[in-house]
Amino acid sequence: LPPPRMTRPHACVLYMLRVCCMCACGYWGGYSHRWWTRQAVAARMVPWATSSDGGGSIRIPASLVGCFGVKPTRGLIPMPPARGGVQSWLRVSVVGPTTRCVRDAAIYLDVTAGYDGRDADSIVRTPSSLVPKSYEAAIARALSQNVLAPMRTAVVRFAAELLPGIPVQPDLRVCFDACAERIRTLLGELGTTVHKRELSAEDISLPAFGDEWTLAVGAYRLARFDRQGLTRPEHAAQLDRSITALWPSIRRNFSIDATGEVFAKIAANNESLANVFRQCDLLVTPSLGLEAYPARGPPVQCAPRCVC
Repeated sequence: LPPPRMTRPHACVLYMLRVCCMCACGYWGGYSHRWWTRQAVAARMVPWATSSDGGGSIRIPASLVGCFGVKPTRGLIPMPPARGGVQSWLRVSVVGPTTRCVRDAAIYLDVTAGYDGRDADSIVRTPSSLVPKSYEAAIARALSQNVLAPMRTAVVRFAAELLPGIPVQPDLRVCFDACAERIRTLLGELGTTVHKRELSAEDISLPAFGDEWTLAVGAYRLARFDRQGLTRPEHAAQLDRSITALWPSIRRNFSIDATGEVFAKIAANNESLANVFRQCDLLVTPSLGLEAYPARGPPVQCAPRCVC
């Protein structure tokens, strides 16, 4: 893409951050809310931004520009679907904040978390030992007292690789191991007995369903656009090219069987992750463990697959 006019300093900063993000992970991230949200936060143009995350679209770009990204529990922040739209992108994606620090993210959650009957997944936020009345107050209390709520014992699992065959950047592995040791030390200082366990990609065994997921969601969206008359040439020309470019492929490849397959894989993905968390109290993974590749995109054999 061509750079913005050089007479717009903020736009130039965003463009350079955008290029850095693309060079590192091969996509802009947060498709539905575009690449610029994390870069605008990093450039201090805005204090925070709302993005969507299914397979890392908040967390990965945030980590690449030095920001803090949160993918909240499903239903914590209500996400009513557009009329005739797809519920949370087949109930895989949620919305959450990108901020410059943890405390700003806590403020964001205090404002946005709550029940909305229009969202079938929306949950009633009931304060408890695990759900604070105020996220900001809980963060402020922990920072002022320099303590965290201790656990008697904790099973901590560390997973540097989430998908078999995708290598972890060597220097990142060194940082990851150092982080794991710091977490173990911190919990030990709080009086917690830590049971540290490594977790391999084979242990997790997540299904890859990015292509099927994109096809199914795209078919739902295409049907909605068609009902609204937006697929007519004069209207389609005004839509983002990244949306309309997929329409021919969707029309050729979509089927009821393909939709059933993606729902089956989503269910298998959810069960695999649930099984991981039955075995541990804390799971630590890198936001992005891939080797960096040029802005033209990754080699076919290293193309990222959806992990949610």
